[in-house]
Amino acid sequence: MLLLNEAGKRIGSTLDLAQVAHELADVAVARVADFVGVDLLTFLDRGEEPPSGPLSGPITMRRGAHRSVLPGTPEAVVDVGELDTHPEYSPSAECLAEGRAILYQVTDELMVR
Repeated sequence: MLLLNEAGKRIGSTLDLAQVAHELADVAVARVADFVGVDLLTFLDRGEEPPSGPLSGPITMRRGAHRSVLPGTPEAVVDVGELDTHPEYSPSAECLAEGRAILYQVTDELMVR
């Protein structure tokens, strides 16, 4: 409950998406994660409304922020501001297609994809 209270105070005090992404990463790291990457759908860059219905196919997102407990964020494979395309079989694309969170168990097979 304390985490939700702190998050509520810090996140969303501005309409600046970059600032919100950084605030989200800041709140999550060290409290619930060692590394957080916040990726934003590219239509947000253009100020467009989200498409109606679930997304499908490969999905391109822009890294809005990331944070790590390690100096220099060495586990980030995408730099802030860069684009990354998620294949349609990736967990992130499947979640966006389903319109909900999906719990995955990381297996060797999933890591090879």
